[in-house]
Amino acid sequence: MESYGSVFETTIETMQTFADGPESSGDIEGDRVMHASMSFENGTIMASDTPQETSDLVIGGNFSLSLETIDSGQTDNWLQKLSADGKL
Repeated sequence: MESYGSVFETTIETMQTFADGPESSGDIEGDRVMHASMSFENGTIMASDTPQETSDLVIGGNFSLSLETIDSGQTDNWLQKLSADGKL
């Protein structure tokens, strides 16, 4: 989430881990994110990690991101920042 914050020039508004959740039995999910959100110029990013017990988990293929940009320059800028160091 911090990487996305730096790309979209914003900060994390809310973040709760599975361990912090109401049905947690301690650190069963460690620091995995249950809910996180941040707002920026064009909208809001909301994210969560896939629970560990999910049988169809595919590392690297378990997320989606949809962005609306104001022009092609902003699109190119964000994609360049998101793909730096293999972040995207």
